[in-house]
Amino acid sequence: MNTCPDIATLRTIIPTSANEFIEVVSYYSGWHGDDQLQSGGGVFISSTDPDLIDDAGIYIKPNSQWTWVRALNSQSLVSPNMFGARGNGSADDTNALTAAFLTTYDTVCQQGATYMTSDTVRIKNGNSGKKVINLNGATIKAKPGHLKPFFANQTSTSETYDYLHGVEMFGGTLYGWVKRESVYHQVSSHNGFVAGDKSYFYHMTVRGFCDGMVLMGDSVAFDVSVDECRDNLIVVKNNDNVVSNITGGYCLGDGVLVKGNKNIIAKVTIAGAGIPASTFEPGYVSGSIVALGQDSQLDGMTSNCYVIDVKCGTWGGGGVIVDGKNNFCDNIVGGDCYYLEQTNASAILNGAPAVYVGGSKHRINNVTVGHCIRGVEIHDGSEGNLIDNISIASCRVHPGLSASGTQLDSRIGKLTFGRLIGNKALDLNMSGLLIDQITVNEYASAFGSGGSLCSIKKPATIGSLVFNSKSANNMLPVVLMEANANIDNLIVNNNKSVSLQTMASVTQLPQNLTIQQTADAIDSAVKIFGDGALFVKTWQIKGNPTVLPSLRGADTQLTIEHYPSDSLPWKVTYPATSKVIVLNSALIA
Repeated sequence: MNTCPDIATLRTIIPTSANEFIEVVSYYSGWHGDDQLQSGGGVFISSTDPDLIDDAGIYIKPNSQWTWVRALNSQSLVSPNMFGARGNGSADDTNALTAAFLTTYDTVCQQGATYMTSDTVRIKNGNSGKKVINLNGATIKAKPGHLKPFFANQTSTSETYDYLHGVEMFGGTLYGWVKRESVYHQVSSHNGFVAGDKSYFYHMTVRGFCDGMVLMGDSVAFDVSVDECRDNLIVVKNNDNVVSNITGGYCLGDGVLVKGNKNIIAKVTIAGAGIPASTFEPGYVSGSIVALGQDSQLDGMTSNCYVIDVKCGTWGGGGVIVDGKNNFCDNIVGGDCYYLEQTNASAILNGAPAVYVGGSKHRINNVTVGHCIRGVEIHDGSEGNLIDNISIASCRVHPGLSASGTQLDSRIGKLTFGRLIGNKALDLNMSGLLIDQITVNEYASAFGSGGSLCSIKKPATIGSLVFNSKSANNMLPVVLMEANANIDNLIVNNNKSVSLQTMASVTQLPQNLTIQQTADAIDSAVKIFGDGALFVKTWQIKGNPTVLPSLRGADTQLTIEHYPSDSLPWKVTYPATSKVIVLNSALIA
């Protein structure tokens, strides 16, 4: 068999007959490698087939009549080096990568190589047969200024881009040219990979893009590290995507953005979501840890999606934001909100809630976050939603719980706050809401006329309200009932102000009440203004005997089944027409 040193020399050799064999040592003169995948060399066979087109790798045409055809079979592998890629971190390998990735053969990159690109790399449409690309530890990196789509389907043009179809890629690094301070409209097309139709990406690192990864349907991403994105780290759209075992750095947009149906995201750990760099684009909007079903008018209903086991450090515009229908979030952990000292920043919407729920039939379970601006918000029109086991360290400005408007069959299970401050820190203005338990472990608010820590304006059913305080600095009424509510237990500890106050229209009181005021309390523990017959079960009120619980209705009869004798006596404003009746005064063991 004849030999020649390189592809350039092969182009000068005119075959003398068909099916003539020649071995090329390497693609470029002086190149060496462990095998032909690295050296780019190989065996070629001469052909006169007029339909063959020179692709600089498999087909080499020395003239218009003859073509040297690389000897390959159905099991053969090709590499970018076979098409002239140098992989040295400086040469432009865009055309060589595209040529290799457009072939029907599985492609293996050179281990440790850095392939530089200046334009979009097109990849074979794998719908008719999956295109497999083993990056083999190599890096594909954008040259400075390259902000076009990183990859695109083979049919794409410079004017119209299509996402990848049926591509399997693994084992290397994709490195873009985008930073968090980049201007969005200039970099929005430069994404790590955008793929659908049974595409698979795993054991990879993706860094420096607008969106790190975008799955467009029926695709999988596993064991991918994503860092430094201008917009979102992880995006799933359409249906039946699976994302698992993802680690990430910082992004300015959402850590996890989900749109579509029957998508699963699990085991994601990221440093921060919605976090700006030192300089950033004016007018940007900070993203959330997890966002499901945003922009439903543009993207349709998001439903039946699962987001499980997500951990995030600092976050910006929100914690868990859920809309659509029948979505499930469980075990989401976040640090502190980035904007605690910039609570009026234009980059955040709706006060950057830790949990926001709209739509219907969602299950939001086991969410733990640090210090926030706003806590839990249940949106108007909520239907059949369950929010359970939510723990929030504190809320600085806006309510810890905000529920207003209408709802149907929605429920809050267990909700725990480390600290709440301010008027209407718990703002319950949604009729028929079911709440199992709210616990506040520290509360403190300055006095404000007509204010309260917990405001109940619409009828609700509540299992337990528990307020604890070590500092005893609260001056606002703890619970102000402006509407009847079915409350099973109300517990207030270490308070020096009013613990429960009812308006005149309220005739339904907490059935079991325990209040421990401070010795220097400055106001009555309970103030009842409602008229009529009131019935409760077990009440116990202790504290400063100079400020007694008071019955202030003009025609009120309060009957307490059990009121221990060591509780404070009552002060009745209108004793001629109102009274307190205690059926059992035995001490509580």
